[in-house]
This record gives sequence, C-alpha cells and structure tokens, in this order.
Amino acid sequence: MDAFEQTFNDFLVNVFNSILKSEEVLVRRSGAADISVSELHLLDAVGRSSPPRNTVSDLAAVLDITTPSVTVAVNKLVKKGCLAKERSGRDGRAVQVALTPEGAEINALHQEFHRRMVHSAAAHLSKEEKAALLSGIRKLSGYFESAHFQSSSEDCGEV
Repeated sequence: MDAFEQTFNDFLVNVFNSILKSEEVLVRRSGAADISVSELHLLDAVGRSSPPRNTVSDLAAVLDITTPSVTVAVNKLVKKGCLAKERSGRDGRAVQVALTPEGAEINALHQEFHRRMVHSAAAHLSKEEKAALLSGIRKLSGYFESAHFQSSSEDCGEV
C-alpha cells in the first residue's frame, strides 16, 4: 500500500471500530447489557420497516445475512423480550416479526445515538465541507455495495 492507501485503510478501520465501541457503550449504559451490537442492528432493521413488521426472510435480505442466522437472532431477541412473532393473517406459514415496547425503547436509544453522532461529527464542518464529505461517502458507499467489490473481496485481489 502507498501512503494514501495506508492512511485511508487506517481511517476506515478506526472509524468502524470507534462506532462499534460507542454502540457497545450505549447498550451497556441503557441497561440492556445482554443485547449485542448485531442484535441492536436487527432491532434497527425491524424498526425501520414500513409497516414495522417483517418476515425473517425480509430481515435476512435487508441485513444481507442468511435466513437461518436471522431466525436464531430473532428467537434470542424474543426470549429477551425485545421482539414478538406472530403468524401472518394472509399466509399462516409466514411469521411476522415486530418490536415489543422494550425493543422499541432500545431501538429509540440506538436511533438517538446515531442522530447525536452525526450531528456532532458534522457540527464543525462548513457547508462546502459537508457537500464534499457526502460526495466522497456516496462514492465509497457505492463501491462497497457494488457487485464488483462483493466478488473481489473474497480473494482480496485487485478491485
């Protein structure tokens, strides 16, 4: 890696790790210490759905993880009182997943964390800096979401 690539890599890794650590602190301080960051993101996916009910397959697609993995996580969150499952009225085989009041409270804390994080991070930026930052992040996001990155990341080859 050249100097730019090393600095860029360090930046990406540090930002990712800092956000995860901050989310872990949020969970501990909220009193929901038995909720993992992955489970927090599952609650977020359920909370963001419109209407706020999803099947396990819907959640797996949104989170880009396997249906069996989501099933296990949903069942854990049901036991922890954060999610509720009920059979679909239209298709008795389908199970709808929704936030419980406790799950909604934890999700609201998570949403507030992200709102404050973004507000604080952007507070010192000028209008031009914000526009430049968003432009760069859109390109970066597009790269990470691209099929080219997904296929090339498996062998860590040239991208």
